[in-house]
Amino acid sequence: MFNEFSITVILPCRNNRSELEGHVGAMLEWLPRVAQVVVVDSSTDRSLDYLRERLSAPHVEFHSVPPGLYQAWNFGVAKARAEYCYFSTVGDSISADGLQHLFGIASKGGVDAVLSPPEMLDIEGKPSAMRWPIHDFAATLCDENFFPNREETVRWLTAFLPFTILGSSASNLYRTQFLKANPFGIEFSHNGDAALGVQVSPFVKMAVTKKICSRFVTHGQGRDIAAREQFEVAKKFLALLESTPMPAEAESTAAMARALLKNKIALFEWLAGLEPLAGVVKEQKAYIEMLEGQKSTLLRERDELSRLSAGIPMPFAKTGHLLSLKRFLKRCFDNI
Repeated sequence: MFNEFSITVILPCRNNRSELEGHVGAMLEWLPRVAQVVVVDSSTDRSLDYLRERLSAPHVEFHSVPPGLYQAWNFGVAKARAEYCYFSTVGDSISADGLQHLFGIASKGGVDAVLSPPEMLDIEGKPSAMRWPIHDFAATLCDENFFPNREETVRWLTAFLPFTILGSSASNLYRTQFLKANPFGIEFSHNGDAALGVQVSPFVKMAVTKKICSRFVTHGQGRDIAAREQFEVAKKFLALLESTPMPAEAESTAAMARALLKNKIALFEWLAGLEPLAGVVKEQKAYIEMLEGQKSTLLRERDELSRLSAGIPMPFAKTGHLLSLKRFLKRCFDNI
């Protein structure tokens, strides 16, 4: 039965041929139940040929586009006809039950986005210890589903910058018209999700569910972002927020969002100023660790010397001078 869920599934793909068999296999569970599938491909490894073969159905359409992460997402949204959008990023999967759960919350709650914490797996499919802000946030919820008010939404969407509570869009559901009106920014590198969260924080209606609906495959452990880089990203976020037209009823929360961003920018700037000192501290820490290692070696050598010096005349055992002991032993061996 087609169109059980009024969802357009957007499948962005770029040279993922080796991962497609498992990904498409997971899609087949719910493929007949969604309204539309938009494949957005920029591959050179014949991924599109495989997808055409395996996903052949009247409600599936295929598009070849130039490469670009958020450009591909926005292209898929522009083609979407269903009420909601789901991004089926290759390697990350959602169950039919999970998709139904997100759709039920979205349609009953009348929200623009439903967020959920994904199950984190490593590249071998084993549980990963990696956690995102969405995992910690969901763990604090008393009820299974949470509908934050505007002030709470602003605080949570700006709390973890340059990261975001959105987590993975492969574990979220978005209202199509909302994304059409607020496309992902393409000038933020891999921070386009966080940028969107900041941009819409004063007026977006969102829900968060504790239920794990999807799986996300981690690729490495990420990287530490220097304070200077965080400072530059936060300034871009503020400029985006200030250039976004706000509904009249969202002016107070927009002012709150701008104030929070300005506070973060000041904090990041202060931390960036400390980075040279942090570098010195890091070097000194490494030097101290080296000295501690040498101290441990010397202590082991002293203990070994004490063991070997048993029976040696007392003056040498007491002083423990290696050169004196060496001269004494040399005389002993010379006299043999």
